[in-house]
Amino acid sequence: MNVTDMLKKLEEHGFNVRNAQADVLGDPEIGRCPVIMNAHYRRKAGQANWTRAGSPINIQLARKLWLIGWDAVHKTFIHELAHLFATDDGHGRRWHELCEHFGAKQGQYHNYSTVLGYKPRPLKIVGVCVDCGRKYSGRRRLNKTWTYTCQCGSKDIQRA
Repeated sequence: MNVTDMLKKLEEHGFNVRNAQADVLGDPEIGRCPVIMNAHYRRKAGQANWTRAGSPINIQLARKLWLIGWDAVHKTFIHELAHLFATDDGHGRRWHELCEHFGAKQGQYHNYSTVLGYKPRPLKIVGVCVDCGRKYSGRRRLNKTWTYTCQCGSKDIQRA
C-alpha cells in the first residue's frame, strides 16, 4: 500500500482527506511512498522516513493502531504525512501548518500506550537527602559525578 492508496482508504471510511490528496497529487514521489505496518512499535504510533536529501522513503504505522480504530490510523497517518512534506521542520511551524491544512490536530504525542503494549517501568527510590530524609524517585540511578541539591538546600543526597 502507498500513500495514495491509504488516502483512498481513509476517504472510504468517511475522513476528509481532500487537501492531503491534492497535495499528494502535486508531489507524485510522496504519493508512491509505501505505507508499512510495523509490528515492533511499542511506544510510537508511527514514523516518517526520508533520505538525507529529503526524498521520502516510507511511512511506518504501528500495526496495533488498527485495534484502536480508523480514527487513530487517520490521526497518525496525517501526522506522519505532514512530516514527509516538512522534512526539516520536526514539529515546527511548517509541520503545524500542514497538519492544520490536512485537517488533523497538531498534537505531537498520542495516548495509545496501553493498546500498543508499552508499560513504563515503575519508579523506584534513587536517592535520599541525608539532612531532611526526602526521598527522590526515578527510573535510573543518580549519576555519581553530578551534585544534586535537595529542596531543603542540602547538597548531601545519598544514592539509593
